Amino acid sequence: MNHTIKELKEANDKMLHFKNSLIELESSVIALTKDLVSADSINSHCKRALPIISDCYRKTCNIKEDLNDYLNEYKGIIDSMGDDIAEVKINMTISIDKLIKELGHILKVLITINRNNNNGND
Repeated sequence: MNHTIKELKEANDKMLHFKNSLIELESSVIALTKDLVSADSINSHCKRALPIISDCYRKTCNIKEDLNDYLNEYKGIIDSMGDDIAEVKINMTISIDKLIKELGHILKVLITINRNNNNGND
């Protein structure tokens, strides 16, 4: 199947968008983790971190959904690009799944810490 340059460029631009969004999210999580580790007061940082991590989790889930839509919409183009693109597609999907899993673990820990702190202050 032949694809126009416009179709290929559009598919490539959307793929780069997903890649950049993931890099941005990963950087935010790494920076927040460093901040938490060096914190004087873990409790205050946990309260601050909870909405940030929650937002990152939500954004990551949205990116995964958008990526799945993209992969379905441009399946023909992606498949025609060969093994290199197939590997990128697999790696991006794995990275998103790992990020969602890790963010989910962090959220559970932060929620538990906040709950324990609130119970201790009652």
